[in-house]
Amino acid sequence: MTIPDRNPLTTKNPNPQGKGLVPVLAHWHALRPRGAAAKGPTEIILDLFASTLVLSARCDLRPVPGQRYYLYGADNGWRLSLVSPEEWGERAPGDCLGPCWLREDMTWALQAEEALAANPGLCARVAALVQDFLERLDVAGPLAEQLPGYRRDLPYYRRLLAAGLGASLRQSLAAAGAGHADARETLRLGAAGLRQLALTAPQQAGEHATIGNEEDTLS
Repeated sequence: MTIPDRNPLTTKNPNPQGKGLVPVLAHWHALRPRGAAAKGPTEIILDLFASTLVLSARCDLRPVPGQRYYLYGADNGWRLSLVSPEEWGERAPGDCLGPCWLREDMTWALQAEEALAANPGLCARVAALVQDFLERLDVAGPLAEQLPGYRRDLPYYRRLLAAGLGASLRQSLAAAGAGHADARETLRLGAAGLRQLALTAPQQAGEHATIGNEEDTLS
């Protein structure tokens, strides 16, 4: 849900970094999770990976649910942009991993199959990220404690989005009756779905690498 442009809470914001209670509450209202549903281990792992990857990117705008964005990988990190590769042309900030969008529940979906199939270097980079993600999640203790939260070291909107993502996945775990699920056990049950995206060999015929719910696509 977006906040109307003429909303007095968001126009004339003298503090773009979010200091001050009123703008923070307004932005959190716009970015808090809605409709978080019960999810199994595979969907939790996929959503967590895709979302943390997108949230690691530099972002100079406030993401809006349902809006199409593009994730670019450059030498100095990832960047989220409204501008498509065709619009960027030769000025693109890096290799485009694919379009992505923010769902109402504050998780991100990412369509990466075409880019990974066509770009071995980008494929290897994402495969390394997958491996690092799986290793970091392979710990004892509740999965809920490993989910993102409010971090003051992040830029303002990424800070709110990370908090929203963690809240959303906790709600989904609770709705599935898995609020106290063990991180290592969830990883064991759900990691196969991430590995089966064929991130390390997408050039093989018939393989895909769509990160997110395949039914949850933009029209």
